[in-house]
Order: sequence, then structure tokens, then C-alpha cells
Amino acid sequence: MQSRRQFLSGLGAFALAPSLSLDRTEPELILYNANIITIDDRRPRAQAVAIADARILAVGDNEQVRGLATGRTKKIDLGGRTVVPGFIDAHTHPAEAGLLHLRQVDCALRSIA
Repeated sequence: MQSRRQFLSGLGAFALAPSLSLDRTEPELILYNANIITIDDRRPRAQAVAIADARILAVGDNEQVRGLATGRTKKIDLGGRTVVPGFIDAHTHPAEAGLLHLRQVDCALRSIA
């Protein structure tokens, strides 16, 4: 019969298992020989990034990150090109957006003023 301590220890190890397996995920794609802007004050620039399941696994120098590659990892030499994080183009045309407001009545303005 297991003691309560053994049971709780096993339960804790079981709960941690998924997070431990994340460290072993192999990268699908490695971009290297790049100028990567990280937006991290501790490391504002890097040379390489490893990606799996549309998530960043690692960022670092070429040697570190390329060391994570397996035979199935696609590797792309960016030749010094720049990589920037998370820009999303909302595709607004400022002139048209301004004209749109001229053709509509905004009833909220009276209650805000």
C-alpha cells in the first residue's frame, strides 16, 4: 500500500510531465544567419530562431540553435536579413477611413462632450 507522500509525489511528477516534454520538442524550422530583433531587453538581438507548431522554441546564436536541428528540421539561411516579431497588417487606408467618418453621424459624441 502506498503512503500518502508517495502518492502525492507521483501525482506531482505526473502533473509536471507535459511541461518537461515541451523541452524535447524538435524544431520544424530553423532560421539562421539572421538579424533577429527580439524585443527583449536582456537580449535585443539574436542570430537564429527555432520554430515548431507555430511557436518559438529557442532564440540564440547560430551554433546554439542549429544544434537543436534533427534530420527532419528545415533550415533556412537568411543571409543577414532581418526578422521582426509580430507585426500584423490591419490593412487600413487612412484616407478612406477618414472619409467614412464624414458620411456618418456619430451619436455618441453628444454624450461624451
